[in-house]
Order: sequence, then C-alpha cells, then structure tokens
Amino acid sequence: MSGRRRPGREIDLLIAGAGPTGLAAAIEAARHGLSYRVVDRADGPARHSRALGIQARTLEIFEAWGIAGEAVSRGLPVGRARVHVAGRPVASLGFSTLDSPFPFILILAQSETERIMTGALADLGGGVERGVELVDFEGIADGTRARLRTADGEEEIVEARWLAGCDGAHSTVRHRVGLPFSGAAYPEEFLLGDFALQWDLSHDTFHGFFSGPDLLAVVPMPGPDRYRLIVTRGPGEATGEAPEAAEFEALLDSVAGVDARITDPVWMARFRIHRRMVPRLRSGVVFLAGDAAHIHSPVGGQGMNVGIQDARNLVWKLALVAAGAAGPGLLDSYDAERRPVAEKILRGTDLASRVLLGRSAPVRWARRLLPSIALGLEPFAERLRRGVAQIDHAYRDSPIVGEGKGGGFHGGPRPGERAPDVGLIDASSGLERRLFDLLREPRHLLLWFVAREARAAVPMEDREAALAALAALARSGPAGPSKVRGVMEVGAGGTDVERGAAAPLLDPTGEALRRYGVRGAAVYLIRPDGHVAYRGSLDPDPFMRFLDRYR
Repeated sequence: MSGRRRPGREIDLLIAGAGPTGLAAAIEAARHGLSYRVVDRADGPARHSRALGIQARTLEIFEAWGIAGEAVSRGLPVGRARVHVAGRPVASLGFSTLDSPFPFILILAQSETERIMTGALADLGGGVERGVELVDFEGIADGTRARLRTADGEEEIVEARWLAGCDGAHSTVRHRVGLPFSGAAYPEEFLLGDFALQWDLSHDTFHGFFSGPDLLAVVPMPGPDRYRLIVTRGPGEATGEAPEAAEFEALLDSVAGVDARITDPVWMARFRIHRRMVPRLRSGVVFLAGDAAHIHSPVGGQGMNVGIQDARNLVWKLALVAAGAAGPGLLDSYDAERRPVAEKILRGTDLASRVLLGRSAPVRWARRLLPSIALGLEPFAERLRRGVAQIDHAYRDSPIVGEGKGGGFHGGPRPGERAPDVGLIDASSGLERRLFDLLREPRHLLLWFVAREARAAVPMEDREAALAALAALARSGPAGPSKVRGVMEVGAGGTDVERGAAAPLLDPTGEALRRYGVRGAAVYLIRPDGHVAYRGSLDPDPFMRFLDRYR
C-alpha cells in the first residue's frame, strides 16, 4: 500500500466517520485513554439534518460526558405524543413517568448534536480530522494498515490496532470487508418540510394525523413556532419534483383538519427509507457501528441513538484489551450484545412502519382503532415508552454477564440490564449523590449493598472479610481497576456504618435497596456503559469465577 508514512503514527483505534457514532467512539476512546484518530471526508456537519430525536438513554450517556445540560438548553424537550384520526385526538403517550432523569424526547438537529459532541471531544484534548477520507485498508499481523487521503490529494499510511467503521449507510469500511447489507427500500415516498407554523395545538407535543390512507406527522422543533412536517406518499404517487410550502398547507387542511398557516420555509425535500443490516458487526480487527451496520425506518427516532450506544459498548472493551486487563475474546461480545439490539429495533420499526404506512383497508381500519385501545393499556404504554427511550435495551444472553447464587434478589436489574439511577447520601459530606454520578467515571463500579437486617444477622467481621476480598478482586481483576463503593441502609439520621468502609453511601429511605432488589447483603458490578455485569451474594468465589469471562 503506497502513501507517505509519518513516524510514530501507530494508534490503537482508527475511526472512520465523524457523525454521532464516530464522535461517540472518539469521546469514549479519549475517556478510556486509547490512542485514536477520527477522520471524515466532509468539511463539517451537514446543514440540514433528518435525525432530530435524542432519547433518554442517550441523554444519560451525555450526562456522563458532561454535555446533557448544554444539549437540553439548545433543544426542545417534548413530553407527549398524540394521535389524531379523522381530525380528532384519539390517544396519547406521555413520557413524564419514564424511569430516567430525562423523561422526554429531546428535539435537536443532528448538526447541533454533532457540534456539542465535537466540543466535548475538544475538552478531552481531541478533534476531528476533516476533509480526510479513508480510501483503503488491509490487514497486517497485529492490526490494520489504512490509506488516508486529504481533500487536496495528499495521502498518508497509518497503522492501527483496530478500525471502527462509523461511516454511514454508504460505508467504505463495510464495502472493503465485503459484508452484505441485506434488506430493501420501502415503496413509499416521504415529503419533509421545516417551517414556521401558526396553529392552536401545543408546541411540546408530537402530533400524528391519519385520514384515509394518508399520514401527516408534525414534529415541534426548537424556536418559536418551528415545526417539521412529514407526509407519506404511496407507491406511484411520487412526482420527483421538490415539494412546495402550499402542498404542506393543503395537507394540514385535508389530513389534519386544522386551520394552520405556514411561513418561513427553511428546508423541503423528498426521500425514501430503507431497512438493511449486516450479518455481523465484526470482521477481525474491523468493527461496524451505527448506520454502517444497520439502517431502519425513522419511526420512533431510534437510529442516531443506537449508533451512539454501539460506540459506547465497543470502546470500553477495546480499552480493557489494549491495557492488557482483559483477553481479546472480550471483543466478541460486541457483536453478541449489539447485533440482537439492532435486529430488535429493525423488527419493531419495520412493523410500526407497515402499520403507519400501509394503505390497504384492513391496515387503515387498524390505524383507526388500535391507538386508543393499545395506548389505553398502561402495561403496553409503559413498554412502548421504555422501548422508545431505549432504557430497556439489555444484554441478558451476553457471554460476559452473570449472576452468583445466594443473592436472594427480589426484583432489581438483572445481569445485562441497565442499572437504574437512585438517590443516596454521601456519609462523609452529608450531601445527596445520584448513582449516575458514580457512573461518570470510565471504569467498572462495584457496589455492595447491606440492609439493616443483614447487619444484624451476619457478624461484622464476616462481612468485612468478604467485602475486602471482593474489593481486591474488583480493583485488580480483568474488569478493573474498578471503583468500589458501599450502599448501606440506615435509619433516618443513622450513622451506624461499617467499620473501615471508605465513605459509604447511605440509603436512609431504603429506596436504593428496593430498586436493586436487595433485602440482605449483595454485590453488583456495573460496567462502564451503565449495564449490570454481575450480581450475587458477598461470597467472593463466584465473583472470581465470573471475572474469568473477561480473560
């Protein structure tokens, strides 16, 4: 492979693509201490963005990166979606009860999201190499050798231990490794327009209107009276011409049945959507993430969020292997964990799209009746809101999660599930701490829980011996070095903490123990991506056997 080679340019990770997925990979690489480069042939974020929705789980990740506040301040939190049929509201789904510090969908243009993420990367001392294209790469004994080309034609050879293909639906990385991108395009066409819209309906709610075969979605956007309108056109109805504002105004009248006035059009376009996926997310030292690996219907605003979580799942594992703390087999868990999530989202968005877009009489009948019936059932509504928010994504069948016997759990997050946030009191300062505050550090967190009943039933010496052994394993094992903190249930104003415990976290209301299903004494190991790796009793032996899964 020809090209200029600079000395000392070998790195741990080369990231192709600087969209949200590539930026997430770069941020995580910087946080975990990996050497990396992120390149993108574009000179900056696209001016117009189809992706708008940032889900609660992604905002939780942003909180760990310290950018959630900035994103929320620039965006528009939307807390409800409402369905209208034949001009009248029939059902709604609210997000205020969501089990997250961010009980809403944040509307923010992808270009703005990328600018915020780029700023976070800069704060970590990194940056994006714009106008630099990954042209080709080849395998070498201990990684990959890639050829990069700048906009003015200068080429460079760089060697990396791993390559992350985050370069979108037309991924060069995917093409070069020869992975098929199986799927198809939907036959329907969509019209999209960003406008100022004057009408009587609320600006903090998504509105979906059904009338006959037509669907009109109205998405509120940041700024006074700003909205995005999306309308479907059936097969054979496409004209190929750019839509006009008058066309959207007429649709608001005919489909939504509302009196509205459109002004100040910013962007109008026609587009098609696809559903496609690769058979695996890894090919040797090459990993695919985000749209390079899977694309699906935009229903529910899932795509950008899935890519960010792909990147976060991957990079902490690369970091452990790079540091020699875990064996290379750990990297197999990336495909084992993230591919089922992507497949589930593809199935769900495909089914929803067929119901929303179908033009046959039975489907139209279902659209009239199902929303009010389904959303009126709270278990279904709760499952739907958690699914949209992506806080229910779990890796229960992962080869690197486990549960020790004897924990006696009564509910709580199972191995592979997201660790929920809870409020605690720091014993050393008396100040409130959130569990999510502890998860900001890019390492595993070992939490041991001791209820009052356990402290009365088990001698303190036995507890302290077990905790010391667990802490030693966590700090020096293949998942480490991990942070270790204790959560102790105490009475109101109680100070009866374990001897020798380093600033334990107090649980005066018992909320934390209830949320984590602990009635006696137990331990949780939480991964850097916020998912439970292991839970069990204070017995260190099964915990030690579990850690062998990382080797």
